Amino acid sequence: MSLPSVEQYSRVIERKDPTTLSTLFDHEFKYTDTGFGKEYSFKVGTSAVVFKAVKEGKTYAVRCFLRGELETFKRYELLSAFLAEKDPSWRVNFEFLDNEVLIDGHYYPVVKMDWDEGEPLHRFIDRYMSDYQVLSLLQQKLVELSAELEKAGVGHGDLKYNNILIHPDAAGFTIKLIDYDSMFIPAFRGRKNLETGSPGFQPLKRLSSHFFESIDRFSFWVMLTTLEAVKADQNIWENIEQGGFNNEHSLFTASDFFNPSASKTIQKLKGFKNEDLDFYLDKLVSFSQYSDLNSIEKPKLYKDVSGIPVSHQKLALPKAPIEKIKEPQELTQTFEFEIKSIPSGKDVLVNDVKRGITPLRISLFKKEYDHVTITNGVKKINVPIHDNKKVYEFDFTEKELITPAQITEQDEILEFKADRYNIREGELATINWKVRGNSKIHISNMGEVAEKTGTKKVALRNTTDYVLTIGSKNRSLTINVQPRPEPIIPQVPPPFKEPGSNKQPYTIPVPASSSKKVFQWKMFVIVFLVVLAISYLLFNYNSGNKNNSQVVTSNKKAVSVPVASMTKPVLFSKTKVTNFLENLYASYNKRDIQSIMSFYSPKINEYYSSGQINKDSLQVLINDLFITPASYKCIPDFSSLVIQPGDETCQVIITINEKLKKKRRSRTENYNTTIKYTIDPSFKIMGERTGN
Repeated sequence: MSLPSVEQYSRVIERKDPTTLSTLFDHEFKYTDTGFGKEYSFKVGTSAVVFKAVKEGKTYAVRCFLRGELETFKRYELLSAFLAEKDPSWRVNFEFLDNEVLIDGHYYPVVKMDWDEGEPLHRFIDRYMSDYQVLSLLQQKLVELSAELEKAGVGHGDLKYNNILIHPDAAGFTIKLIDYDSMFIPAFRGRKNLETGSPGFQPLKRLSSHFFESIDRFSFWVMLTTLEAVKADQNIWENIEQGGFNNEHSLFTASDFFNPSASKTIQKLKGFKNEDLDFYLDKLVSFSQYSDLNSIEKPKLYKDVSGIPVSHQKLALPKAPIEKIKEPQELTQTFEFEIKSIPSGKDVLVNDVKRGITPLRISLFKKEYDHVTITNGVKKINVPIHDNKKVYEFDFTEKELITPAQITEQDEILEFKADRYNIREGELATINWKVRGNSKIHISNMGEVAEKTGTKKVALRNTTDYVLTIGSKNRSLTINVQPRPEPIIPQVPPPFKEPGSNKQPYTIPVPASSSKKVFQWKMFVIVFLVVLAISYLLFNYNSGNKNNSQVVTSNKKAVSVPVASMTKPVLFSKTKVTNFLENLYASYNKRDIQSIMSFYSPKINEYYSSGQINKDSLQVLINDLFITPASYKCIPDFSSLVIQPGDETCQVIITINEKLKKKRRSRTENYNTTIKYTIDPSFKIMGERTGN
C-alpha cells in the first residue's frame, strides 16, 4: 500500500487546514527552526513519523504511517478497544484516528498517543550503569513485565530500548511500552505478524508465522544478558571494540548469533568467567538458534534479590532472614536547577553524557549532584550542585594561553578515494586522502604517512586493497586491475626449402620481349581459378542445404533435423546479466526486502563469511545491513563487469559504490566494493562474496 512521505505529512501539519486535517487542525504542532526552515517531524523511523502536538495544555505524539497495509489499520482499531478494556500497567493511552489526513485526494489514518515523558531504556541504563542495585532491580522488573504480558495473552513483537520507557515513582520506577505495530492479542491468533522485530533483539529463525503471546521471550533474554554484562564490566556499555553500545541498538547483532564462536562480543563476555553472566549468555546463544519460539524458556533471574541462585534456593539455609533490597530513593524524586555561562552555548554533562547547552534548566536526581560538569571543549569545570542553590553561572571569557598539546582533535576520516577504480595493468591511478586528528596515519601498501591531506600516484599490476587507518577509524578502497591484452602477431610461414639444400631456387629467365604475353596468360589462369572456386562453393552450399533439410531415416521412424536446432542459445549473455544486476540494485535502492529476496535462490551456498545459509536467515542479515540503517544506496560500475559462464552456473564480478548512513544525523559512509556472484540458470543468486 502506497503511503505519503515525511515531507507530505509535514506540509499538511504546517498548514493545519480543516479541509486536510479532520480533528487535529486545532492542535499546536511543535517544530525546530533549523535555519533553513521549520522542521515539524520529531522522530522518523522506518514505519512511521512522529509529530509533537499540544492541545489545552496536554501533549500528544501524532504517529503518521510511512509503511503499512490495510490490515495494519484494522488491527489498530481492535487493539485500541482491547487495551482500553484491559488497561494494563504498561499501556500508554492512544486513539486510532481513521480518515484523519487528506493528501492528494486520499484519506490516511494516524495514531494519537499521550506524549510519554519516560526515559528510553538505553538512556536509563547509561544513567545508572555503575549502580549494581538499580540494574538488578531493572532485571527483576523486566522479568515481571514478561510474565504480565503472557498472562494477558499479549506479545509486543518489537521490544527494544526505544520502545521501553522508564518512569520514576514512589515505588522506584515503572515501565511503559510504546509502538504497537507488531503487537499480538488473542483476536489476532492464526494471523501472520506484519513485522518481525528489530535485528539484534530477535532470534535468527523468527518468521511472520511466529505470532503469539510468547514472541517476546528472546528479546527479554537479550536485555537480561546485556544488564548482567554491564554489571560485570560497565566498559561493555561504553567503549567496546565497535564503538560503544550506549545507544538504541542491541549489544548483540544478528552476526553474533550466526557464528557465536567468531563473535568478538560473545567471546569477550565469556572471557569474564562470571558465573551469573554465563547463565544468561549460555541461554541466549542457545535460544538464538531455536526454530520453535514457544520452546524458548520464560525469562527468569539467575539470582533473586537475596543474591542466591534461584535453582539453589531449596538447598540454601541462611542463618538469618535475608532482607529484600530496598529500591533506591534517588529514583523517586528529581530537583530542578539552572546552569548559565558567559558566553552561552557551553556543553553541560552529567556522568560525562551531554544533557544540553547553556543556558539550561535541568532536572537531576540527588545521586547525580557530584557528576555535573560544564565545558567549552578545552576547559572542564565541575558544577557544585546543592539543594539550597538553584542557579549556577560560569565565566569562560578569561583568555588563556592554550598550547597545541592541550588541543585534542578527534580522529576522523574526511576523504579517502581514488580518481580511477578500474585500470589496466601498468596504468596510473591517484589516491587522495584527507583526515583530521592527532593519531598516526597509516595506509596499507603505502605505509605510514605524515600528511593529513595528500595524494599519491600508483602504478599497479594486480588488484590492490588500500586501508586508511587513523586511531580507531578506518576506511578502505579497492583498485581493480585488468591484465593488458597481448598483441596478436601473425606468423608468416617461411618459403619452402628442400632439406639439406643451401642452393637458391632455380628460376627460368623470361625474355623481355615476351613479358606482355606472360602477363596475359597469368591473368587468364587467375580468372579461371576464381570462377572455378566460386562454382565449387555454390555447389557445396546448395548440397548442404539439401542435406540439412532431408529426413533422417532409421529403422523405427523418420525424424527431421533442421540446422537451427543444433545451435545452443547463449544463456548468460552480457545483456541478460546486465538487466539482472540493474533490477537487483534497484531493489536494494528501493530498500524493498521482499523484492531483494526474490533474486536469491532458496539454497545459498555461500554468503561472505557466513558460509552456507538458509533464505530466512539471509533475510534477517540483509535487513540488518541494508534496511535498518537510515539510508542506503548503491551504484554499479558496469565498466568493471566480468562474466565467467560455466556449464550450469555463471560467475559475475562487479564493483559497486555504496553510500550508507546508519542514523539520520550521522555522517554518510562511502565504500567501493567488488562483489562476486554465483548465478544459476534461472538467474537466482546461489553465492555472494567479496570479489578478488
